[in-house]
Amino acid sequence: MAEARLERLQKQGRFHLGYPYDDYFPYSGGLGGDPTGPVFQQMRDIRRHGQDVSLTLTADCAISDDQIKAVARDLRPFGKMRLRLNHECDGFWFAFNRRYSYEEVARFFVRFARIVRTEAPLVRMVSCWGSVPDYKTSRLIHEKELAPMLPVADVWATDKYLSLHFGWPFKSCEPADLDKTYSAISDRDMWFLMETTHKRFAEMTGEDKAWRLASSTSTDPWAAWNTNRDEPNDSTGGS
Repeated sequence: MAEARLERLQKQGRFHLGYPYDDYFPYSGGLGGDPTGPVFQQMRDIRRHGQDVSLTLTADCAISDDQIKAVARDLRPFGKMRLRLNHECDGFWFAFNRRYSYEEVARFFVRFARIVRTEAPLVRMVSCWGSVPDYKTSRLIHEKELAPMLPVADVWATDKYLSLHFGWPFKSCEPADLDKTYSAISDRDMWFLMETTHKRFAEMTGEDKAWRLASSTSTDPWAAWNTNRDEPNDSTGGS
């Protein structure tokens, strides 16, 4: 049902959440790019206030090693930061999942992470998934295909949104749109899912890495970057 709704919104040009303010800023850096766009302005503002940057970047899995190196060099001046690449990787709503298999998504993350580690060693790579589908299983969706991402990531994460999972801000400002939330879960259920997902990652890798609940309040800078700049932005629709 959620996938059918997503298809409808995308055909209408409304993207994956259905609101114009969900669009991502285009990533203006990279080879021959201009590191002065909105994303870079946000990151400089964050550093100016003494905080570490967390950047979410969606990228086409076909970009070259040289492009990845250029991105890493764009980020190097920001020092210690987190880069959440192609987040919600086990989903179906972003363009990288529609263009590539889950195995290809994982291979791209590994390639990107290895280059970033050389070019910008202070950038910590975040592997961001969804969560276990229900209480009856400890297995993640597409975990076999996406598992190679976990050992090369510095941080593991999963996404839960106040808007999608708690009905905020619909309950307050758009009560008629409350049915647009994908699900409604309690805080206890949310933390259960986070803990279960973290444990599953540890079982899959034999490691225990830093954990992050990503996008709980949707405050990260966002960027969408495609190989073909003339295409609509990669799943333009963050929050």
